[in-house]
Amino acid sequence: MRSEQILVVDDEKRIVENISLFLKREGFQTTGAYDGDEAVRIFKQQRFDLVLLDVSMPGMNGYETMEHIFDIDEDAMVIIITGNASVESAIRALKIGAWDYLKKPFEYADLIKTVKNALFQKELVADKKAVSARLEASERQYEYMVNNSPDLIFTLDKNGCFTFMNHQFEKVLGFSRKDLIGTGFKNILHEGDISKASAL
Repeated sequence: MRSEQILVVDDEKRIVENISLFLKREGFQTTGAYDGDEAVRIFKQQRFDLVLLDVSMPGMNGYETMEHIFDIDEDAMVIIITGNASVESAIRALKIGAWDYLKKPFEYADLIKTVKNALFQKELVADKKAVSARLEASERQYEYMVNNSPDLIFTLDKNGCFTFMNHQFEKVLGFSRKDLIGTGFKNILHEGDISKASAL
């Protein structure tokens, strides 16, 4: 059984029940809400992988509800359900942050396809963030090891100018990193050693 949680929001109970039935047949877990206020209240209490949100509801409409949802979770995945699929309504929904929209009445197959595509996209984004986080942690570890190494570590560009030096380099040789970055390696050598360095 799938573990994805989907919040279905529509002021028509029949629509909420039908959509929930279709989704449950595919193994999704669903929760229903019948107005914007209820949807926001439920969303505060529980995180959902996806929100199916009707635009035209009494009180707080779908656009306003979506804004509140993004205030709670900026990474929320929302699909708008609308009976008025005009260019203007679609643009407004996408500008707020909707991933896609469905026009009523829609086919069961279109609903499931759109939901699965949205969840797949959400998974890709989550995987990318996880990889970035691991890479960042690895870079921090590498930087720590280099800067705390007892060895003198430095890098030069193709012109022989310093681009990096670790703390030990500064400590042992007595040079300031900010003074040497961008200057030539030869500048720190004694005159008699320059010819030796040029031969390297």
